[in-house]
Amino acid sequence: MALLNNDLLVIQRIADQTHYKVTIEDLEQYIEASPSVTFKGKVDLTAAPSGDAVTPNNGDLYINDTQGASNAAWTGITAATPVEIGDRVIWDSTPGEWILIADAGDPGGQVDSIVGQTPINVDDTLVGSATAPIISIDDATAAGQKGAVVIASDADVTNGTAGVVVTANQLKATNDAISSAGGGTVTNVTGTAPIEVAQNTSTPVVSIKEDAFAPYDFSSLPAA
Repeated sequence: MALLNNDLLVIQRIADQTHYKVTIEDLEQYIEASPSVTFKGKVDLTAAPSGDAVTPNNGDLYINDTQGASNAAWTGITAATPVEIGDRVIWDSTPGEWILIADAGDPGGQVDSIVGQTPINVDDTLVGSATAPIISIDDATAAGQKGAVVIASDADVTNGTAGVVVTANQLKATNDAISSAGGGTVTNVTGTAPIEVAQNTSTPVVSIKEDAFAPYDFSSLPAA
């Protein structure tokens, strides 16, 4: 059945049971202006609006088919906004602007790049890539370079292994062992002439050898 724009429809308002007429054209305009979503097809958001998108109706929905930066003519969308294929735009007649809706499959907000600061290194060119970078950390050095360290094992502490880090519990164990052995008491003292050491125990007797300071040649003494 074909309907003409000037065909009349009769409606009844429930509130007062009053009858009114409405044309097909009026009905179409009402539907277009109502808060509903109407799919209008594809558009290129990197170019200015064209076709029906120039004079959109509330709820008109378009799907973007071009990747790039948005054109400034899309009112409501900041110029040069990155847009992907599959992004959607819908016209909101109040306040009169387009609303950009990222494609559900678009990982919007993803990290585009990672920059490392010492001691962190980022390799996104050789082994990895911009979307799967390889991240590593420098080794710490005795010269003050921050970085990764290896925790010493008990055997490393015993053997004095170089390049490993002693933990607090290992240091405590060492301190306890020293304390049990006398708290760091001197266990051996030797003397070099004219110093003499007797009773070389935990309490040695240290003395100066008798006549150590008597000169052999008294003529060298100063005059009285």
